[in-house]
Amino acid sequence: MGIRLLRYLMATAVAVPAVLTISAAPSYAAHHLMNIRQVWIGTVDTPGDAQFVELQMRAAGQNLLANHELFVFDAAGTLTDTFVFPSDVPNGTSQRYILIATAPAESLFDISADLVIPPSLVPTGGKVCFETAVDCFAWGDYTGSPTGVGNPFQPESGLPVGGEAALRDISTGNPALLELADDTNDSAADFDLSATPVPHNNAGDAGSLPPGAPTVTSSTPSAGAIAVAFTPGSSGSNAITGFTAQCVSTDGGVTRSKSGASSPLHLTLLSGGNNYHCRVRATNAVGTSPYSPFGATVLVGATAPGSPTVTSTTPSAGAISVAFTPGSAGGSPITGFTAQCVSTDGGVARSKSGASSPLQLTLLSGGNNYHCRVRATNAVGTSPFSPFGATVVVGATAPGAPTVTSTTPSAGAISVAFTPGSSGGSAITGFTAQCVSTDGGVTRTKSGASSPLHLTLLSGGNNYHCRVRATNAVGTSQFSPFGATVPVP
Repeated sequence: MGIRLLRYLMATAVAVPAVLTISAAPSYAAHHLMNIRQVWIGTVDTPGDAQFVELQMRAAGQNLLANHELFVFDAAGTLTDTFVFPSDVPNGTSQRYILIATAPAESLFDISADLVIPPSLVPTGGKVCFETAVDCFAWGDYTGSPTGVGNPFQPESGLPVGGEAALRDISTGNPALLELADDTNDSAADFDLSATPVPHNNAGDAGSLPPGAPTVTSSTPSAGAIAVAFTPGSSGSNAITGFTAQCVSTDGGVTRSKSGASSPLHLTLLSGGNNYHCRVRATNAVGTSPYSPFGATVLVGATAPGSPTVTSTTPSAGAISVAFTPGSAGGSPITGFTAQCVSTDGGVARSKSGASSPLQLTLLSGGNNYHCRVRATNAVGTSPFSPFGATVVVGATAPGAPTVTSTTPSAGAISVAFTPGSSGGSAITGFTAQCVSTDGGVTRTKSGASSPLHLTLLSGGNNYHCRVRATNAVGTSQFSPFGATVPVP
């Protein structure tokens, strides 16, 4: 695969920071202790012209760079460009860095370069040397002179690829210092690859870089969900701490995001039956990458429907009409709705199912407060209930039927005891008891304000059972069920 690398050094006008002074004559320095320390080529997910070369001194006094040169060779080993250092750099301490970078690299890594160069790209291979062949770095399909890079040149050891920088391997000596032991006969094997490039300048500053965008490799749908698999991009200058996947519907479904430490990320609560495509971004201590391009568009499987929304609850005598709008169908047609009205102060709860809005719920407790909610059903399942709608007062109704608790006979009479039913939201004004013979005796009724009611002039020697009903300003209840049958003396 062709790799486009930095044509680091150009024989063109060079911007020089104000801290550098131009030397009219070459300054003296042997420079056999100056090394190419790090190379960054730019990647597909960062600006292609954000590139740098970092030099490092293995001993003090290597900062006298004015009029010294860097040479650039093409893949065949032909000299193509020469870069002349216009000045020294201030700090000549051992192990100090010198940063040669393009302006986009300064911005990308948030660091000031010691020498700024214009960007230029080299396609698949080449070599750069400090002072002819004091120290060299080659990459890719370079086939020219092996001077300075070992014989034969081994590109796999010195080839930066997408998201990586070539770093001088300093593991053979003191890992904190660049030393002679770290230069193994000017070989490409001197260099290792790192996914966390950190440029350093002569002032001692270190650059930083957010991660590169990941690449979505697959989006696997299921019922209301997608598993998003991806490969990370470059980690930038710090380790990646997490990823965020975002799935966006192309035809009106809800958008969802999910964060996590690694691939895949499983996004749920998506709109069943809708089409989605997903993308991912990465975060490290410095910042967050751009989102990746969207992956393939996939169809999310059907789910239970979304909850409806109650739009109004209209009360009447003992009833409420519940109006609502459906939620999402979940990718499968809604087959019905169920409304539930619950009293907030002791009334009886009721439910009603139907095909559409509104649903009329009856036999509610008159005079009580109610709020109502709705849920939907399709072939997959049933939604959660919606939030409750507004609380309303149900209109008064006729009272509920009393309950006969005892019938106590005496000579030609019965005393009927009972407990009232609900008042229907309007005060009960009276009760009526009725005693009916089961074997031919005369029927009698008696009204009164409370229990018990005493009914007389019944047929002695006959059997009777009795019942009671209640009355309020709205109307009269149904009779209660008959109480126990008793003989009247």
